[in-house]
Order: sequence, then structure tokens, then C-alpha cells
Amino acid sequence: MSRPILPVNRYVERKAVKEGTCFICGYFTPSIFVTENDAPRDWFFVCPKHTTETSFCTLIEGGQVPEPAQDVDGMKEPEVKKKEKSDGKDAKDETKKGSEREEDSKSPTPPPAPAAPTRKVYTLHRDYMYLRQRPFIQRWEKEQADLLAQRLPSVPKHRPS
Repeated sequence: MSRPILPVNRYVERKAVKEGTCFICGYFTPSIFVTENDAPRDWFFVCPKHTTETSFCTLIEGGQVPEPAQDVDGMKEPEVKKKEKSDGKDAKDETKKGSEREEDSKSPTPPPAPAAPTRKVYTLHRDYMYLRQRPFIQRWEKEQADLLAQRLPSVPKHRPS
């Protein structure tokens, strides 16, 4: 028989859009742990204070991964909106913007590019990892039981006389 596909014990800490309850203590938190790989994807909310507890997880040495670059298209949209808004303004505003642009162009050195932010990579303690893997194991066991039930003969529906 095949074995269940389980999540790998490498979790990246991220910030969620919406807060959720912590897997450990139940408090609301925006911090989330997500597996690095996509097969199978596992995630759960966890308080930042739990990341320092050695009984919960361990920070992987040198395991910091650079965050993916932001979408360029998403950055262009606000600029377009700014241009549309400036079309309806007075000529005075346009001349002020023109003088500001000239001052910006006089700057000899461009601002330094910010360093790429990194995400921290953690491994869970084996007991907590078991709690994360258990639903995957149960789902696989149910699928195997359903496959076996299809191959078994059907039960008689009437009493023999």
C-alpha cells in the first residue's frame, strides 16, 4: 500500500491578512506558519511569542528565505490613479509639482535600494508536528477504507428462510 503524503517539517513565518486563533493558546494573532513546499500545503496561526519557545519550534540556522518580489503591475496602478486625479487640479498645483520634480531630478545620487526582507524558517517539535500531520493521516486512512469497502462483497438485504 502507498503511504500518505505528509507536510514537510519546514515552516515559514508570515503575516496574514486577517487575524486568526493561535494553534497553541487560542489568542487572536496575525502571524501564520506556512509550509515551504506546495505538496501538501499546511498552514496555521501561531503567536510570535511561541516562536521563541524551544518546546514548540526551532529556528533553522541559515534558513532565512528572501521574500518574493512584489508584483510590478500592482505598483503601476497607483501611479496611473495619481495622474488621473492631477488632471482636474488648478494650474498652480501643476507648477508646484513641476518645481518639485526639478528638485528631485537635481539629486545626484538615487536613494539606495532597500535590502530584500527575509522570512524566518522553523522546524516544529515532533509532538506538534504529529498534531499537524494527524489530519493528513486520518484523511488518507479514510480514503483507504473507502477503497477497501468498494472491493468487499455486499451484505444480503433479506433474511434467508
